[in-house]
Parts: sequence; C-alpha cells; structure tokens
Amino acid sequence: MTSAFPYNHIACCVDGSAAARVALEEAIRLRAMGPGRLSIVHVATAPTLIGSSRFATGHESFFQTAREWLDALTASVPGAEGVLMWGHPATQVEQWARETECDLLIAASHTGAVERTLLGGFSRTLAHHAPCPLLLTRPRPPSDIAAAVDHSGRLFADAEHALTLDAAWSPEHLLLAAVARRVIASLGHRAAERGIEARGRATASADLGTPGAAPSLDAVRVGIDVEVVPEPDAALLAALLGSAERDTCWALPLARPVQFGWRVNGREVERR
Repeated sequence: MTSAFPYNHIACCVDGSAAARVALEEAIRLRAMGPGRLSIVHVATAPTLIGSSRFATGHESFFQTAREWLDALTASVPGAEGVLMWGHPATQVEQWARETECDLLIAASHTGAVERTLLGGFSRTLAHHAPCPLLLTRPRPPSDIAAAVDHSGRLFADAEHALTLDAAWSPEHLLLAAVARRVIASLGHRAAERGIEARGRATASADLGTPGAAPSLDAVRVGIDVEVVPEPDAALLAALLGSAERDTCWALPLARPVQFGWRVNGREVERR
C-alpha cells in the first residue's frame, strides 16, 4: 500500500538563528505525519572564506566547531540525520538535494543583512534553483523580556515583579530551576495545541564540575513526573515529550547535553 504522505525525504536547512529553529520545528511536525527520512542540513561558511576549501590552514577548527554544533542539534531530534557541507550555502544545498532525490526542502524565509550581501540571499536562490518543492517558514514576531538582579540579590522580571531568594539560591540553582520550569511549561503548551492537558513537576540536578574551580553545571539531569489527560497514543506522546525537550534545550542552551527522564500518568516512559 502506498503511503498517502507525499514526502519520503524531508530536509531542513539550519543555522544558529531563531528563524531556523522555526523551520526545524515545521520539518519535525511534517515528518511525524508519515514514514521516511529527515535530514538536518547545515553549510559551514565563514564570511571571509566563501568559496575556499575547508582544508585550508586554520579552517579545520571552524569546520570542527560546526560539526559539533550540528551533531548536538541532530541528537536532539530522534531519527534525524545530520548533513554538514562547506561552501556557498544555496549552491551546496541545491546540489545535495538533487543527488539525494530529496522530496521537500524547508528553510527560513530570510537571512540577515550580512548573509544577504555575501551569499546573495539563501532562500531566494533556493526558490529559483531547488530541484524539489521548497517550503519557506516565517520567523515568529520578536518579543522582548528582561530580568535584573540588584545589589541585595533581589530578582526582577521586566523591571517590576520582584522575587527575593535566600542565600541558598546560587546562580547554578537558578539555572536548574529554569530548566525544570521550561520543560513543564513547554509540555503544557505543546499538549494544549492538541487539546490535551498536561501538568506536573520536574526536578533538575547537575554536577558542579571540578572541586575548587568556579562552579559549572555538568551532567544535567531532569526528572519529570506529569499527568496527561486524555493520554495520547504512543506516537503522539513521544512527539510531545520530544518537543518539550527540544524547546528546553533551545531556550536554555547548556555546555553539555541534558538527560531527560519521564514519568507519565504513573508509568516510566523510555526515550531513545
């Protein structure tokens, strides 16, 4: 039986921008609608090195940094494969999509002014030369928030909502609290989009790195215990939990990967 879903191989073009995150979210949503591959594609190009080989002197570290960044991003999307290339972004993606017979390319609809000047407009070039359908996503409208701390240690949200903490609250505790709160808030938001209620609690813990050195969070672990009503099927539940994890990692990037452990409606849920 032939699948009704038309795309066997979706590829999403990413960089480090918030607009690219929106594009990846859409790629993940579409991929979840049917079987097939999801490739996360990044072209490493330093502005001063356009057209040059990644093997030139001094370029190896730049390419390695891009590899590590893409590997971490790909690891956060179960089942996805990372594709790293070097050179002119639109040209490289076009050639790769043609060679791999990609069914659908997804990209953010714009780049910054510098990228447009140097690269000629990535999405515009793809729109004219892509060998397959191209879906361009629009960035979310910007919104600004602010947080401040005064000399006494009081915290302020948007300059007016004060929160006073006792001395036991270190900056590292605040970061862990943010991780725990973010994953619960994200799950609640993602579930509500599907008409599902999700609520519960989360505990984040971490190692403090080398004794005697400046505190640094290492091996961050988050345990989440939630009720989800009505409970979705296994595929949808996995998608919701995965979205909450990705939202948390993107909103609060940490130096090390975050390990999530889920308990849903009283049962442990294994995550790959």
